Amino acid sequence: MSRFSYQWEEGESVLGELEHHFAAHWAEYATLPDRFKMDIDIAGYRAMNKLGRLHIVTVREITPHSSLHTLVGYHVHLTRRHPHRNCLCSQDSVLYVQPYEPLVRLTILRNLIEFSISELTARGVEMIFSRSKNSHAIGGLLGQLGFEPVETVYMLVPAEKDAAGETKVPAP
Repeated sequence: MSRFSYQWEEGESVLGELEHHFAAHWAEYATLPDRFKMDIDIAGYRAMNKLGRLHIVTVREITPHSSLHTLVGYHVHLTRRHPHRNCLCSQDSVLYVQPYEPLVRLTILRNLIEFSISELTARGVEMIFSRSKNSHAIGGLLGQLGFEPVETVYMLVPAEKDAAGETKVPAP
């Protein structure tokens, strides 16, 4: 028996539990955490859930001889009709697996993504988009799972201004 279970969970029933994991996720993966503080839009996720557009796959570690299954990872997707194609698409919003020994973590991550693909496809999703942060690249894994690189996302954070309108220089 596997020590981990993968499942599709209803958004409203698991969002509260996810909130407890967001801080660890943020600490490990956030871009510019000193400038942009964690402020998860739970109300926005709940609104997407009511529209049937929030999809959450979780991975839980199974405690032997117990009914305790501890949340250790999640893959959150938002779905919608593609604005330029007549198909249902999904974009991952967050993907996280708590730290384990690297090979164990990679295996959990791979299984989580594979399970997400299976569940999204079963729900009629025809095109799945997934991102890979440059600082925590998973492009190689995504390629092994059949994803193809189709775009590069760039980010610009305009310089902050002080009260006088002068550009603030970040401290070294």
